[in-house]
Amino acid sequence: FQDALVGGMGVAKLYVDFINERSFLQKICIERVTNPTLCGFDPLARDRHKGDGRYAFQLYPMTQDEFKLEYGTDLAKKVSYTRSLQSFNWSYQNAQEKVVLVCEMFAKRVENSHLLLLSDQTTMLERKYNKMLKEWDKFTVPPTVLEKRKVKTTAIDRHQFCETEVLNEEKTYYDMLPLVYVDGRSVMIPDNIGGSGGQNKQFVIPYGFPAKD
Repeated sequence: FQDALVGGMGVAKLYVDFINERSFLQKICIERVTNPTLCGFDPLARDRHKGDGRYAFQLYPMTQDEFKLEYGTDLAKKVSYTRSLQSFNWSYQNAQEKVVLVCEMFAKRVENSHLLLLSDQTTMLERKYNKMLKEWDKFTVPPTVLEKRKVKTTAIDRHQFCETEVLNEEKTYYDMLPLVYVDGRSVMIPDNIGGSGGQNKQFVIPYGFPAKD
């Protein structure tokens, strides 16, 4: 709420984590992204929460020691640090320590599938039905297929990368993008002065903007 009032926008993140370091039990967490300006969304998204976009990402600043511990010393050696902070850099060095930016991106993947209507009046994707048949108890009869139609299903993949390397890629169980854009008040303005052609830009308006002289 504070981000939406002061900066005009904020970002909420949904993720799953273990309840503590010594447990295999998990919990669903929803928290505010500390710095929403390090997040990005598909510019073609039109819903206010950006959930209809093709992707969303967040940049994580990590110290050199944290990067070595997480991804290894060999990858850390490939990072070239710069002292320039005037423009965007994947890595930089200030007076005290070296910092690496790691990007975590969630991207949608659309697949063609078949949806089945079974004899017990439940619906199931064909690949899950085939997997169920392999594990079915041989002493009972599995439900049969009554109808079948083509559908498009959306899966979400998680990618982690830095300036030079892809660090990790995996499939997730998310059915929506886990980064949610929170819009305080924004308008779409044309990218050029004439207002014809080009791509519109989203201008976020903080709460105090109308009081500005």
